[in-house]
Amino acid sequence: MKLKHNIVFCLIVILFSCKDDDGLGECALIDCAAQIFAIEYIDAEGNNLIANDTYSLETIVITKDNNQLNSSQLQSDEVVYFFSSGTNGDNTYNVKLNETEEDQFVLALTRIKLEPECCGPYFTINSATYNDAIIEITASENSFIEKITIVKSP
Repeated sequence: MKLKHNIVFCLIVILFSCKDDDGLGECALIDCAAQIFAIEYIDAEGNNLIANDTYSLETIVITKDNNQLNSSQLQSDEVVYFFSSGTNGDNTYNVKLNETEEDQFVLALTRIKLEPECCGPYFTINSATYNDAIIEITASENSFIEKITIVKSP
């Protein structure tokens, strides 16, 4: 009798382990990685303004629609990472560098359609401005991180 219960239990486990969790189909098999943007602040000579302590990672806050997009950073980071958040078209981000300095950053984004669209949304950056100055986006070696270099004179 005990053997019969064990066999029934094993069959139930096998049946439920084959179930499509949450109706995700193929997407249940994919580990998603979020699209991340990295902002590097440099001066006219190319010195990193985070590495030389002009700006501190602890005080930099990036928001869109009052939602903070950057999270905790490692002290060794010389760029500010933030997760993509936006829609097609112009998306305005506020960047608070410290108690007295706040900048505005605008990305013109186009949503990338993926099949099947399990993760994302992911975007292509069409253009970018920082405090109304046009900036160039560096081609990324990592497909999930877009690097944006900002030249500032503190």
